[in-house]
Amino acid sequence: MLFKFSSYSRILYSIGLIITLLVVGSIGFMVIENYTFVEAFYMTVITISTVGFREVKTLGPTGMIFTSFLIVISIGTFAFGISAITSFFVSGEYANQFKKMKTMKKIKNFNNHVIICGFGRVGEKAVYDIQSHDQEFVVIERSTEKLEYLQNAENVLYLKGDATQDADLIEAGIEKAKALITTLPNDADNLYVVLTARELNKKLTIISRASKLESVHSFVLLEQIM
Repeated sequence: MLFKFSSYSRILYSIGLIITLLVVGSIGFMVIENYTFVEAFYMTVITISTVGFREVKTLGPTGMIFTSFLIVISIGTFAFGISAITSFFVSGEYANQFKKMKTMKKIKNFNNHVIICGFGRVGEKAVYDIQSHDQEFVVIERSTEKLEYLQNAENVLYLKGDATQDADLIEAGIEKAKALITTLPNDADNLYVVLTARELNKKLTIISRASKLESVHSFVLLEQIM
């Protein structure tokens, strides 16, 4: 789950750069200055960390140049790493993903719950009706504006996602759900959700919004065929 962070990849990249510096630095000191592995590793650590300790042995001209380049490169690497870590926490990405992890843990324990696709006018009404019956449910929504509203809503479990995607329906626990309500504004999207949901759960009760009469006929015909 954590690997889904956009900032987390930058943190991993900076860690990879530091490890590379340690390896290159150690090999460089062993080759250039004939240090033992322990001496070379220690020299590399105190160099890239810029702690100011004295070198293990007096450096020759080539070793001085190598050390200088190692210091310059390490400063850039650490600056990149600090930027990635700061962004990770300050941007709120960590908090959002942690909240999603808690949501996923709850959904994993769900059984016979309801999935609501879309939190528009109809979806919001469906949420309130289900809440009044103490029924477990989860909302799938992709709109940033509506997601901001859901963050402040009480007792509303939601996932950021696209209900037309199999992976997001599976993430919402469709295999164990007892019903799905799709209230997307586009009839074609609702039809696609119905098709996908039925394929993933044959026993699922499906309720779909339809804004056009011909769409209603399509849904009825689809249900008869499936």
